[in-house]
Amino acid sequence: MSKPEFINTVFDWDHFAVYLSGAIDFDREGGAGWRDIWCERLVAAGFKPHQIFNPCRKPLKGVAFNLDDESTIMKKHRDRREWSELVSVMSQIVHIDLRLVDKADIVLVNMPKLSQEYFQAATKGFSEGYDELVNLFETQVDPISKNGEHYKTGMNALTKMRASHMKLLAQAGDIHIPTYGTIHEMVIAHQQRKPTFLVWEGGKETCSAWLMWMVGHNHIFSSFDELLTRLINMSKGKAACNAREWLWLDLE
Repeated sequence: MSKPEFINTVFDWDHFAVYLSGAIDFDREGGAGWRDIWCERLVAAGFKPHQIFNPCRKPLKGVAFNLDDESTIMKKHRDRREWSELVSVMSQIVHIDLRLVDKADIVLVNMPKLSQEYFQAATKGFSEGYDELVNLFETQVDPISKNGEHYKTGMNALTKMRASHMKLLAQAGDIHIPTYGTIHEMVIAHQQRKPTFLVWEGGKETCSAWLMWMVGHNHIFSSFDELLTRLINMSKGKAACNAREWLWLDLE
């Protein structure tokens, strides 16, 4: 008789290591902010600090290089166009991070959107130019001419320009932070049949169908709260685990 694919069981987190995957290079805060929050909440849920692999706080001892604040290091080399140095640093980062993925039992992924601050400079420039043109129309045009077709056509054009810009900005706000290393880590986890949980800002409605296939649609969440609730429910036997991915190894 074949074993069931999905099972309910009660367990604790003593034998599970977790890797926190997500953007660092182009992240809002170098990838550290949200990881620190997730670490705190995972500890509160029962994980030990040493079980949580945080690539922004690499568990390194006695190494010849320092990768604290790696996003700053990468930006420095990129700004200076020091490509060989950038690739050299990345070879160290990739080696360590993929090794942590290897050692992890569960991979938690965060895919946030670009922040509005990312578009602030372009938005500010457009808004200032728009306001100047509107002010020019309002203050420099003879009041009598404001009833003319040329004035109305100009104001209509400005209104359409602003509407198009706001629509474009709204669409741009749905773009997720580019993070190719995260995809690499997810592929490794998939090949090793590790349970992978993905927080995709915007939910399943906007999530990549390819990623949905790779991690399973039941492993996609719109917030970390939802993801953590699922993990807790699994450990209490209230939610089923995929026996093809979850392995309870007694290593004592």
